[in-house]
Amino acid sequence: MKITVSAPGMNTSSDTAAEGAAAQGTVADEYDLPEGTTVEDLVSRLGLPEFTPEMVLVNGDQVELGHELHDGDAVALSGPIGGV
Repeated sequence: MKITVSAPGMNTSSDTAAEGAAAQGTVADEYDLPEGTTVEDLVSRLGLPEFTPEMVLVNGDQVELGHELHDGDAVALSGPIGGV
C-alpha cells in the first residue's frame, strides 16, 4: 500500500532522527508499506524511534499511534512545539 507522509520540520527520508530534526520546512514523501502497518510502525520505519508525535493526522483526522494505515492515506506527524 502507498501512503504519503508529511512532518513539518522533519526530513522523513533522512537516515537518522538527528538529521531529520535539523531539517527545516515540511517534507512530504511517499512510502510503499505492507498491509497492517500502524502509525507506530511507520515512525519506527522512518528511523525516528525516539520521536513521539504530539499529534498524528490521517486524512485530516486525529488518530492514535496504534491506528492501522490504509492504501492512499495521507499522514501528518507533528512533534512537540516549544515556546515561552
